[in-house]
Amino acid sequence: IEGGIYSHYGLAEGIKHTLSLHPSASLLENVELLLNIDGVSLSVSSKSCLWPIMCSVADIPNSVPFIVGCYHGYSKPNSVDEYLSELIPELEELLENGLIINGRTLRISLKAFVCDAPARAFLLGIKSHTGYSCCGKCKVRGEYIKGRVSLRGVLHEPRTNDDFRRKKDSTHNISDTPLVKLPLDMVVQFPFEYMHLVCLGVTRKLIILWIRGHLECRITPSTMKHVSASLKALAGFIPCEFARRPRALEEIDRWKATELRQFLLYTGPVVLSSVLDKKYFQHFLLLHVSLRLLVGAKTCAQSQLRSYAGALLKRFVRFFGDLYGDEQYSYNVHGLLHLVDDSATFGSLDNVSAFQFENYFHRMKGFISQGNLPLQQLSRRLHEMKENGTLGGRSSVREAQATGTYVLTDEHTDGPVFLPPSAQFRKATFSGFTLASKTYNNVCIISGSVVQVQNIVKDNDGCNMVIGQKFENKRSLYEFPCSSTKMDVYAVSGLSDTMQWPLESVACKCVLLPLKQNSFAVLPLIHSNEFPDNEDL
Repeated sequence: IEGGIYSHYGLAEGIKHTLSLHPSASLLENVELLLNIDGVSLSVSSKSCLWPIMCSVADIPNSVPFIVGCYHGYSKPNSVDEYLSELIPELEELLENGLIINGRTLRISLKAFVCDAPARAFLLGIKSHTGYSCCGKCKVRGEYIKGRVSLRGVLHEPRTNDDFRRKKDSTHNISDTPLVKLPLDMVVQFPFEYMHLVCLGVTRKLIILWIRGHLECRITPSTMKHVSASLKALAGFIPCEFARRPRALEEIDRWKATELRQFLLYTGPVVLSSVLDKKYFQHFLLLHVSLRLLVGAKTCAQSQLRSYAGALLKRFVRFFGDLYGDEQYSYNVHGLLHLVDDSATFGSLDNVSAFQFENYFHRMKGFISQGNLPLQQLSRRLHEMKENGTLGGRSSVREAQATGTYVLTDEHTDGPVFLPPSAQFRKATFSGFTLASKTYNNVCIISGSVVQVQNIVKDNDGCNMVIGQKFENKRSLYEFPCSSTKMDVYAVSGLSDTMQWPLESVACKCVLLPLKQNSFAVLPLIHSNEFPDNEDL
């Protein structure tokens, strides 16, 4: 195609291959798809880039995405019509007629396109995220303040699918898109993606403002060193679900999205509480609490909590200019206002985040050596992996996770027990987390108690049990904007005598971070789409 080369591997073939790897897929009657499109640079010294089209089956938990097609060039594709010319007809056929597998016709539906702001603007033919009429969700009009386009205010008229298809706003819809051929809601089914918008966008922006912003909000060099030391001291307390450990603030330009997510959802409230000015810390907590509510699958499913998160985000956005200047009302800060609507439609923000796609493609990118013909290299690797059965392959542990069970591993004989058990184990791998007797992977919530696991046993009646100690003292970690105990976030201390509980009663795994005076912060692990965290993100 114009500007580069495109290879199409097939949407239907990818769906069939993915379903063949999952025994539970035989029960599906409808297959719901997530499509992701993004640009990936191949080298810091070259403009060479790939633009993959990726897909995942939303109905299968923890399923590995697959590549539908990929473009290689030295800039983004020149024409969205050419770029999507093979995807659109295949997608139209699948949406209309379904997919026949083993004599059964499966209905195919499209859940959403998951894209960052530049890719979304390219696909939809709308104003880029630096323009005056850039928001795809509402009709906010930007103002030019101190050299930047600022999107002020929290109440704006929403955009609609009908408005988009009629191109009623010529300052927003600046070119045609072939996606209008599909039965899509051009507003709702293009959610704001929180990996880019919140983690790489707003969270990084806050940290940079604290260390490089104007004098009123900037922390002192000694405070920055103190926070950095606190972050690095937490490295040994981070559970196995995180591939990366906290780094110093001085390295913020190299922080990956998973590190920023870790800071926002887990470590930030611990390391900032005693050093950041109260108004800035409380402002940060508005974002922390609202995102924990919208990322958590159970909390975002409750309309009351979802509405509360929306109110907190409006408050966060409203006061952003007061604290940091009106010129800081960027596209990402404004976009926070629309996350609640996306959560109401799609559930947890993780359901429509780019983390799973970025994880997968960065692994694929590792198979491409430096040099010529990267697209041909990628095509060969994909073919080889499909032939040898490693493309999208799953272990028995991952299959157990997908079906909602757990797997016991690392059998041993030297743990604490009440009665001689039939077997002892060091690990229980659930869907989304691994509970272990090893320190910092051994904290969970059972029947409202925060428990430190010492052993996992199968008793002589065949029941799997957790042996451990519970923390006797629980209090809130913070009281603003609400008591943290409402989200099972605590400051804990004092361990009980050894007790035991049924393994099935484990509600969630927790992150345990040290505070002062032999106390700890406890925050439930809420992000759920780990494979685990990819070190490239």
